[in-house]
Amino acid sequence: MELRGNIDTRLRKLEAGECDALVLACAGLDRLGRTESVHQRFDLDELTPAPGQGALALETRSPDHALDTDDPTRDPAIYAAIRVLDHAPTRYAVDAERAFLAAMGGGCDLPLGAHCAPIESDWLLHAQVLSPDGEQSVQLALANSSNELATHFGQRAAQSLIARGALDLLNNFETA
Repeated sequence: MELRGNIDTRLRKLEAGECDALVLACAGLDRLGRTESVHQRFDLDELTPAPGQGALALETRSPDHALDTDDPTRDPAIYAAIRVLDHAPTRYAVDAERAFLAAMGGGCDLPLGAHCAPIESDWLLHAQVLSPDGEQSVQLALANSSNELATHFGQRAAQSLIARGALDLLNNFETA
């Protein structure tokens, strides 16, 4: 069943019996003061979030795109202003998660998750691939204690899960 709408709409649908259960982001429920609706918080090993969840992004025009103004200093000024908002740890985490997704042949419809976070001076990447029915999964928690590029870290996680049978689960997803 496809379920659309804001949090209140979705909770009303649950209360009306239009669905048996909901999985919603606790961060949103916490922020809205709706924690009475939280019955369980999943651990990363139980349900790993989709790659890039919770990250904010700013998008600007490509520097290769023609200026729409006669002021040639405008775009460099915008890029410089945006650049100071870049948060290097978040960029690393999202780059690793997206590299994992890409290496798995990913898109937003695949049943997989990735969550990269700093731990002391290292990084830990949780990655998970599920069967379409959710009954089978392969997962890992992979540490990165070197200065490994985020993209290599994400690709290494994908290779490890592929070696554990993740592609078999995804192939079942495509035929389901």
